Amino acid sequence: MLVFQTAGKHIEAGCIRIGIKDPKWLYKVVMEINNYLPKDWRMTRTENNFRIQVVAEHMAALVGFCYRCTDDEIIQVIDTILIKHYFDTIDAKVILNDPHQKITQEVKRDNPGLLIPNLYFFYPCPDGSISPLFARQYEKIKKGKDGKKVDDQFHRIHPLTKAGLDIEHFRWVRWAINGDVELVDAVDPTYHIKNYWDIPLLKDTLERGGRKYYIDQYWKTLNKARIVAPQQAERAPSPYEIEYKFLIPGSEEDAYALFNLIEEEFSQDGVAIEGFKIYNPIDKKAKNQVDVYFDDENLTLHAMGASFRLRRKKGDLCVTLKKRLPAAKKYTDEGLYERIEEESVITLAQAKSLLLGEAINVLPYRLISYIAPGCGKLSQKLKVINDRKIVNLEDPNHRKAELCLDKVIYKINRKKYGPYFEIEIESKGAEREKIRGLANYMEESFGLTVSRQSKYERGISLIKTLEVPKEKKSVIIDTDCGVDDALALIFALKSPELDVKAITTVSGNVRVDKVIPNVFKVLNALNLQSPPLVAKGADSPITKEKKPIIADSVHGEDGLGDFISTFSGEVDKNTPAWKVICNLARQYPKQITLITIGPLTNLALAIQKDPESVHFLKEIVAMGGVFFDIGNVNPDAEFNVAADPDAAHEVVKFCRDSCLKTPIDSKGEKVVLPQKPTKEDYKRIVAYQDLTPPEKRVPLTFVGLDVTHKVLLRRTALKRAIKAHDGNKLLKFIKGISEKYMNFYEGNEGLPGCYLHDPLAVAYVINPAFLEIKKHIIRVETRGQFTNGMIFPDDRPTRNPEWRNPAEEVIGIAKQVEREAFEEFFLRKICE
Repeated sequence: MLVFQTAGKHIEAGCIRIGIKDPKWLYKVVMEINNYLPKDWRMTRTENNFRIQVVAEHMAALVGFCYRCTDDEIIQVIDTILIKHYFDTIDAKVILNDPHQKITQEVKRDNPGLLIPNLYFFYPCPDGSISPLFARQYEKIKKGKDGKKVDDQFHRIHPLTKAGLDIEHFRWVRWAINGDVELVDAVDPTYHIKNYWDIPLLKDTLERGGRKYYIDQYWKTLNKARIVAPQQAERAPSPYEIEYKFLIPGSEEDAYALFNLIEEEFSQDGVAIEGFKIYNPIDKKAKNQVDVYFDDENLTLHAMGASFRLRRKKGDLCVTLKKRLPAAKKYTDEGLYERIEEESVITLAQAKSLLLGEAINVLPYRLISYIAPGCGKLSQKLKVINDRKIVNLEDPNHRKAELCLDKVIYKINRKKYGPYFEIEIESKGAEREKIRGLANYMEESFGLTVSRQSKYERGISLIKTLEVPKEKKSVIIDTDCGVDDALALIFALKSPELDVKAITTVSGNVRVDKVIPNVFKVLNALNLQSPPLVAKGADSPITKEKKPIIADSVHGEDGLGDFISTFSGEVDKNTPAWKVICNLARQYPKQITLITIGPLTNLALAIQKDPESVHFLKEIVAMGGVFFDIGNVNPDAEFNVAADPDAAHEVVKFCRDSCLKTPIDSKGEKVVLPQKPTKEDYKRIVAYQDLTPPEKRVPLTFVGLDVTHKVLLRRTALKRAIKAHDGNKLLKFIKGISEKYMNFYEGNEGLPGCYLHDPLAVAYVINPAFLEIKKHIIRVETRGQFTNGMIFPDDRPTRNPEWRNPAEEVIGIAKQVEREAFEEFFLRKICE
């Protein structure tokens, strides 16, 4: 423990000597050091003397003696406060062995031990460090041409915490005999060993007071100055990061105006936001970061939730490997961003090797094969240029946090994208729950959108989704118009990438007689000059014995949140929905994408009544099903499929048969299997190919709960959009219809908004890059007592086609979603 000499005036005199008018500054520094200094740390530098260099506005050197107590605890007594290039007389006696020798510049140069610190304390803490306290472990001494030592040395310093010395991570500083200290690039170290252990017992030094006396005096000094000692961080410093991140839509002007507003709120006199106030306003409040991210050609690190980057930190070249920890909750996304990281300083030569795609022998790189097995050769994927503005926060117990505004520009294949804006709240020792409370306040008060993407993940998402296909797609939307259906219709009709030829209706969320008015309410809210055709569809499942299920408890009695809205419009009474689908398919052969965002009843009827016309559809994209996750009407079933499982079975069978692959032999010729194939017949098959004529194929893709449970319209984001677009009647209509829908999800699952099930299916048609699709063999359960409506993939590992036929692996299932890219795209569309 670091304590003060009993002669308080002597310490105060030292403060005045280095230009510190108020000793409180020194007391706070000592208090912070004790917050990190291990109890048993031996701080000897010469015989029993220590020197702590404070690297701050006031470059104070704390010099004193180190003693071991009878209980083996160490007491470090500060005897004096020196100007950075002043020496201590005790050091002169020990090092020079001549107390009368005049100390010239040359003497200092030849005997740097007079001034070399054994501990560095950076105030404030350096960027990216777990501790502001560093122990000098190695030094590199330079000599001039004349063989004499020069004025500079390079010290390798390691972070010091209550847990002890961090051997793996380090920084290099350039130290000069005039006391200047500068963080620099890594240099080749030559080791210089010191004896840190040979120190006298305190009881053997009669001129000193006892241990208890020193500690009591230390606390009396702090209490007299009215300084509250900082509490330890929530847990010991570790390689974990805890942060919340928010996206800010809009212009650069909007982003800075919002951040300034937040900073002003924290700056109000006497006001603490969730217990936090701004501290150290004189600290540097901005920095620039340039990161180069690496991955293999398959983006294996990205797929594993990991990243590997190269960054320059105040002269040091650092490589950092990060791995996201699994989210605590599966469906709700609270924004807590926690990951483990490993970082090392590397040389310039190692950085060049890395940029050339060569392996480097440092711990983070070596861990890649464990974190991401199968990861191939790394190469540069993108560069992230981040201008960061920082506001330092602390709670009443002096535990820290940072509030940051990031202006991010991505460089991908020599193209620049951005700027994009993010706000981050990072814990620097503050409690997890306090950080969570601060994040919730920020989200609610300022309408911020929670993000769980790292900058690397966001960059990869941009690579995938920035280029929206230019081809305009003709679509029919088949809907049971509840709230998310209405959002999907608004989304589709406001997207110039789509040409909505017709809207067909079906019973589902509510009966079809309520669905039709809901569609017209949406069309009226959009005020379209040429609204699409609206057709009435099925009122009940294709198997008449089965009763329809509805979701009015979720969507409201009228299916649209019971939001009072007048409507006008006429439905095509002469042509049922299934017939409209068939007619348009023939009128625009292989041009129509049918998007089903309700039960599949109308499509099943079309297949039963006019299958040839259905073959003229280009493709079918169905919002429905749950394949690897949990259902929403029972544990294994999703609503749209469960509402008419027989219809889903008909559709899956039709599309599977239309796209069925053909088995071929080693010569590439078609294998025709007999009615009762034998093992020998199956042995002739070596592969499967798509040989069905294109005019017969009708591909089917399911956008199920596996991905739609990951995308939200957040209440705060909608509130912010309405505020930013004052007078936009459509946004107010959206707020009106979604209020009950959001309330349901808040009460049922604790969501801060509502799922965007149906809009995600529309987004996939606009830009397939929003989803990752894999082909599967699937089946629909239509008879089980507990599993009726279950739709599941057959992924058995068997290679026996008799048990699992690879020819049927043709139905697309959405597996992953570019969540934040989609949510941002959706919000932008509805606000346009």
